[in-house]
Amino acid sequence: MGTTSSFWGILADRYGRRNNLMLASVVVWYFGLLTSFSPSYFWILLLRGLVGAGMAGMPHGFTLLTEYLPQKYRAKILIFGSVG
Repeated sequence: MGTTSSFWGILADRYGRRNNLMLASVVVWYFGLLTSFSPSYFWILLLRGLVGAGMAGMPHGFTLLTEYLPQKYRAKILIFGSVG
């Protein structure tokens, strides 16, 4: 996951975290949808690997959430989100 996380980090630095999160969400959705139509076990493994590569870009969502939460409730909401 180190190289895909680095890739998503570079994209986030260049184009912004919000755009990066949207792209990562589309990648996960698209390859997850294609997984449901996979004709063989090889394609399932390949497409699920690509879903995992897209998931490496998702931690930026946690950072964005942190920035927009009111400081008074930030700790409680983040803890509940992590537990969930």
